[in-house]
Amino acid sequence: MLDPEEIIEHPYFMTLDPAMQERIAAWEGPEDAGDRYISDLSTVPGWKVGGYVAWPPTGPRPLLCSVCGAELAPLLTADEREWDPSTNSWIPYEDQKAADTLWANDPTGVSPGRGRLTVAVCPWDPHHPIDLVVQ
Repeated sequence: MLDPEEIIEHPYFMTLDPAMQERIAAWEGPEDAGDRYISDLSTVPGWKVGGYVAWPPTGPRPLLCSVCGAELAPLLTADEREWDPSTNSWIPYEDQKAADTLWANDPTGVSPGRGRLTVAVCPWDPHHPIDLVVQ
């Protein structure tokens, strides 16, 4: 069963302008240094259409179309977890009561790559080659 929901996420911390990274780190305080932003506001875990690429553990890399050089856009992300154990901000409403149940955040049982697979496409021509980001 699919329970699609619309969410708002923000870009991965390390892809932000350094001045914005500093502002977020100052807002969070020295003990977090971007961790709360990453866990609670950016790159939502789970299966999603669109959004942003979560880059850990490799760190950001350019995603450019091999034909026209355009920046590729995430089309589909498949993630082994619906939410990350480090936060409860992304737990779907219907799953909040079972949040502490073992494997509750892995309803599909699918583990793409090392845990997350993003299919990125050219925004200008769907016939151009795709890129896969495995995290």
